[in-house]
Amino acid sequence: MKEALSELILREIETLKNLLMLLEKQHELYLEKNIFGLEDIVKKIENANIEVAKIEVERRKLEGDKSIKILVKEIDDDSLSKNFDDMIQLVHNVKSQNSINQFLIKQGLLFANKMLNLFGRNKNVKTYNAYGKVSK
Repeated sequence: MKEALSELILREIETLKNLLMLLEKQHELYLEKNIFGLEDIVKKIENANIEVAKIEVERRKLEGDKSIKILVKEIDDDSLSKNFDDMIQLVHNVKSQNSINQFLIKQGLLFANKMLNLFGRNKNVKTYNAYGKVSK
């Protein structure tokens, strides 16, 4: 049980590292305004997410009803505990990078939509009002 759990955690660490690397690459591509690169990396990120999910399912089958934290404490192995802590840290880093990327992409989309609305179909003159908003 210990060896199987340790192996699954190590596999999950590797896939999480790959996912984090892809998310960091997505961040770089966004900052470079490389639209085609962003398009390509989305599929790679989806595949990495699928791999993480598969390993997670395998791990949960192995755990049964117990929580992974409780199981790691019960096994009481230093290398397993260290690997588990590394995995938790990687999950935190992946979530953080993902939220940063989502924020930047949403911000860019909002800007693009506002610009499209300014130059859109409405032929009326657009001006700023006293509050700094565009009035129609």
